[in-house]
Amino acid sequence: MEAKLKSSLEYQDVYDPQSGKARVTQVIPDGTYRHVVNGLRIMAELKAIGVFQLIGVDKDTLVQAFIFHDVGKAQPSLSVGQVFVPQDTFEPGFLHAGRSADWARRDYQVSTDVEWIVRYHHTRESDLPADFPSALKPMLRVFQLVDGLSAAITRRNARIEPMALTGSVLTIDERNDDTRYDRRYQLSIYTGDIQLLSRT
Repeated sequence: MEAKLKSSLEYQDVYDPQSGKARVTQVIPDGTYRHVVNGLRIMAELKAIGVFQLIGVDKDTLVQAFIFHDVGKAQPSLSVGQVFVPQDTFEPGFLHAGRSADWARRDYQVSTDVEWIVRYHHTRESDLPADFPSALKPMLRVFQLVDGLSAAITRRNARIEPMALTGSVLTIDERNDDTRYDRRYQLSIYTGDIQLLSRT
């Protein structure tokens, strides 16, 4: 598993919204492995502030899901300076999510809960299938948050300020060298509501 993750590339790039194209600024040879490690570090912070004490949010399930969620990822071969159209270059996320879930179930006998989360980690909540267990939605929300923050750290060198938990609402502050991606917001783990916040 570690060898597979370390052999999967990730890229840093700069996106131009005018042209719809991006330019590769760095190739990260072990990028998917770094992404997983960064995600596990974020989960350690979530544990420290009490997220895994919430009913329905299980640390072991989320850790397992994060380890397996990108094992089926197939990346194109790009080089520094190369210009590309993201939607034409990278396969849709649901494809590698499905492969990852299939492999995790077949080769590692993960739990059904882990399989559900891995399979639908790139699916918007409004597009989940009717049989997706509603009890797993809080964990899926936490997972998707961690996935996004870890991707920002890995691919944009983002800095995530210490998160805060009030009841079941998380406050997140993401800062980037490219300020277009800066966000400060709150996520309600049980409802999925997101509220954008201004910086004081």
